[in-house]
Amino acid sequence: MFKWFIRCLLVIGILVLAVIVYHYFVNINAYTNLPENGRPVLELPIDKNGKVPDQIMPMGETINHEARQGGHPGIDFQWHDGDGVKIYSSIDSEVIGIFTDDNGRYDLATKNGGWGVDYTELESVNPQLKIGSKLKVGDWVGIPNHPKDSEGFPKYRMIHWQFGYSDYIIPSKVQKRLCPLTYFSPSDRILLEKIWTDTDWPEMKTNAPEICSNYFKGRDE
Repeated sequence: MFKWFIRCLLVIGILVLAVIVYHYFVNINAYTNLPENGRPVLELPIDKNGKVPDQIMPMGETINHEARQGGHPGIDFQWHDGDGVKIYSSIDSEVIGIFTDDNGRYDLATKNGGWGVDYTELESVNPQLKIGSKLKVGDWVGIPNHPKDSEGFPKYRMIHWQFGYSDYIIPSKVQKRLCPLTYFSPSDRILLEKIWTDTDWPEMKTNAPEICSNYFKGRDE
C-alpha cells in the first residue's frame, strides 16, 4: 500500500513537472510579435488624441519612494480631470493575471515573450478581458482610479504603469522593472518627455530630475 502511494506521488509529480516545462517552453515565446532584434516597441497607454496626463511620477527615488527600496518602480500617469479617460494596451500581448488589492483596485499583468507590461491601480478592467485574452496595441484595458487620499480633487485619476522582464513560469507581474524610454516609439517618447517637462512638481523633480532617475537611470537591459 505504501509503495503504491509513493508511486502515485511520483506519477503526479512527473505530470506536474511536464505541465510546467510545457508551459515554459511553449508560452515563454508565445505571442512574440516582436521586431527582429527582439526588443518590443512600446506605445503610451493613453489616448494621445484625447486627454493627455497633466503630470507623471517618474521612476527612481522620489519624495514618496526611498532609494533603499530602489525608488518608484514605474511611471504614474496622472490627470487633474480624468473623467472619461481610458487606459490602452502599450504592446501586443496576452493577459496573464488580473489581481485586486486591499483597496479594491485592479492590476492587469500582460506578457509578450519574456517581456511584461503591467497596468496597476486601475479602478476597473475591461470586462471582456480574462486570463489568456490577446491584446493588440491600443486595445482598451481599463479605467484609471481615483485614490482615496485625493478626496479634495474629485476628478483626479491615475494609474501606475510598469515595464520589464516577465519570464517566470508561474504568471505574475513584471519581475525586473526597466526604464522604458528607449523602448517607446520615437513619437511617444517625445510626448512622454513633454509631459514630464510640463509636470509642475518642483519638489518631485529635486529628487528625481529625469523620467528614469537614480537606480533606474539608464537601466534598460
